Amino acid sequence: MNFNFELISKEIKRVHCDLDKDIGAIKNQCRKGCSHCCYQPIEIVSHEELPIVEFIRSEMNHDLYLIVRRQIALWAAHFNEHYVDLGSNKTINNISEVNRIYREKVNSDKLACPFLVNNLCSIYKARPLACRSHIEIESATKCENDGLREPMNNVQEIRIEYFKKLSKLPNSTLRYLPVALSTTFGFNNIFKPHPMLRLN
Repeated sequence: MNFNFELISKEIKRVHCDLDKDIGAIKNQCRKGCSHCCYQPIEIVSHEELPIVEFIRSEMNHDLYLIVRRQIALWAAHFNEHYVDLGSNKTINNISEVNRIYREKVNSDKLACPFLVNNLCSIYKARPLACRSHIEIESATKCENDGLREPMNNVQEIRIEYFKKLSKLPNSTLRYLPVALSTTFGFNNIFKPHPMLRLN
């Protein structure tokens, strides 16, 4: 089946724009340079990589590109060492459990998202839904004390609503951000084989 990737990219941007309006209407404590929530593996709906790739190719300067590329290689080394190989036990529950364990490992090892440079997101304008919808309402100290904390119910409901919209796009999977963007940085098969969750 052929997909019009330009149209899909435009749809992703439209959904992100609508999400920003809904999230932006909620008073929160998030500020530029606060990056406590960036020390966990970020999962994206696979088609979200399209606008990110566009952004990297059109707006990321070469020096920043090289920094992120090096950090993706370090992130891949950590992933390949610590992500549990499920073998043939690739059920949704098993994948979810292994992802949870690895998320906690990344957080405890203080392994930053490879797109975080000098406490700033290098792809901020094109960042995925997971990042756009992760805000703290009460106090930034909560993120400092628990980078894996879940957002409050009203924010969680907004996240789920928009996640469902993105999940309806054809052949959508849930992928780790560094995995999805690794080929954009010139890496082929840098990550060991691992299961991805199909969304439709």
